[in-house]
Amino acid sequence: MQKTGFIEELYICAKCGYCRSECPAVQFLGFETYSARGKILSLKYVIEKALGFSNDLMRNYYTCSLCGYCKNICPTDINLTDLFVNVRSKLLENGLIPTKIKDVLENIYKYGNAWGLPRTRRSEWAEGLELKQYEPGLDFLYYVGDIGSYDPRAMEAAKALSSVLSKSGISFGILGSKENCSGSEAFELGEMGLFELLATSNIQLFKELNVRNIVCLSPHSYNVFKNVYPNFGGDFKVLHYTQLLERVIEEGKLILKGHEKRKIVTYHDPCFLGRWNKEYKAPRKILQAIPNVEFVEMERNKENAFCCGGGSGNCYTGFGGGLYAETSSSPSRIRVREAFESGAEILAVSCPSCLIMFEDALKVEGLEGKIVVKDISEIVNEVIA
Repeated sequence: MQKTGFIEELYICAKCGYCRSECPAVQFLGFETYSARGKILSLKYVIEKALGFSNDLMRNYYTCSLCGYCKNICPTDINLTDLFVNVRSKLLENGLIPTKIKDVLENIYKYGNAWGLPRTRRSEWAEGLELKQYEPGLDFLYYVGDIGSYDPRAMEAAKALSSVLSKSGISFGILGSKENCSGSEAFELGEMGLFELLATSNIQLFKELNVRNIVCLSPHSYNVFKNVYPNFGGDFKVLHYTQLLERVIEEGKLILKGHEKRKIVTYHDPCFLGRWNKEYKAPRKILQAIPNVEFVEMERNKENAFCCGGGSGNCYTGFGGGLYAETSSSPSRIRVREAFESGAEILAVSCPSCLIMFEDALKVEGLEGKIVVKDISEIVNEVIA
């Protein structure tokens, strides 16, 4: 992550506009100014006219989920996601931040989670499961994260993954009420002071417990643990859970019996597992290994997958940092319609943010009973022999 120097990148932009067509913000609001090109041109204008940062600029830069599509397609190879995070940091330094985003960051600082719920409730998802507290000597720390710990729907995925890990014979433990926010939202929202505080605190705890390997439920936590924590001395072997499950299935440690009747399943690539970390294979290999599953792709998939809209704290505030009302053009609603149009009965996900975004979208789109959303951990847990 660049701390300074983002201004130079504004003049690399070729103004080609390739970033417009698949941008969730453009499809949601309908104006090119919210595309990567629009963001760059608006910032250039502010800087060249010495106007100073404004509320309009703030609204533009927080209307983004950091899905990474623009970075992936940019012919001039601008690191657009870094640019946007750096600008958010500058906006935040100037006191320019959406109210709901401010509330999320304050809750993380005070309570260790974006909802502001008591830290003591963080382990409630695991009650009755008889899971081990992590201790030195166990193979993996199972890091659940905020959404898996507190959101009722995502808690089901957290439980399912713990069951699958147990059945595979993997030695693992959880932190329970000692677990703290990974800082992924703070990182994505540009609050680098808060992120550093969380990262250094977590790294200290992990080292005290002699953690070597971490398996994550969320791609957002996976991303910061794997790619950003090393900058603060946190060198751990980090896996997203689909990478670990792919391995144990291939090794024969999990035998999948499949469904009694054929199931048509499609898969949504989470941005922070796919475009941010280039992992497209593991989730598909897991689904394709299940007997009686017919796997189908949505038209937009892998590096071209359309975002659910939940990144950058949007899963807590609504797309656009809570600045705009929900519409039929909200990214999550567009994506569940695409899943339904694929002919699938099950929309498989591997991210708790995507899970809760799509659950809500199915309801408002009237698709309940026509297609269901399930985390891959839940699908696997149902078919273990």
